[in-house]
Amino acid sequence: MNILLDMDGVLANFVRGCCRACGRDDSKIIETWPPEEWNLDVVLKMPIEELWKYVNEGGSNFWATLDEYEWAKELYVECKKRADVYFLTAPSTHPLSLAGKLEWIYKFTGDSSHKNYLMGSPKFLCAKPDNVLIDDSDKNCNNFIKAGGKAILVPQPWNKQYSFKGPKVQYVMDQFDNLKT
Repeated sequence: MNILLDMDGVLANFVRGCCRACGRDDSKIIETWPPEEWNLDVVLKMPIEELWKYVNEGGSNFWATLDEYEWAKELYVECKKRADVYFLTAPSTHPLSLAGKLEWIYKFTGDSSHKNYLMGSPKFLCAKPDNVLIDDSDKNCNNFIKAGGKAILVPQPWNKQYSFKGPKVQYVMDQFDNLKT
């Protein structure tokens, strides 16, 4: 089996990065997040163009310096114990997003020659019976399953697992272990 591990919203705290870029307090935003609302621009009550202006002004550095979630390293280690792991992430339309995401992977893994990554929006194209997507997007998970793969939705305020309050790594690994049986 292969694990395809999403970055933003799973390993990297994209919401915090956006909030900082816009001068907002991410902890207050998360506390009041409307359940299952995917669109950050709606939550921040700003036009989407304005949000992406802030992100794009950061260039590759915005992506390269996103904070890791406190569970990110543990999740990565646990995944590597169970299968081959590949980062699967969708860059923004800004060309420096790719460079920043790659730099983030190098920093996260501690390996500047790490090559187990795929970048692109149509994640479902990687779906096959022995591939498991771990993602925070209901849509990505659903499309991956429809295309013949397996998927695990990481609980976040913006998806249908918003009410889950336990340890995320344990939840994800339990889901993975259940897929194998």
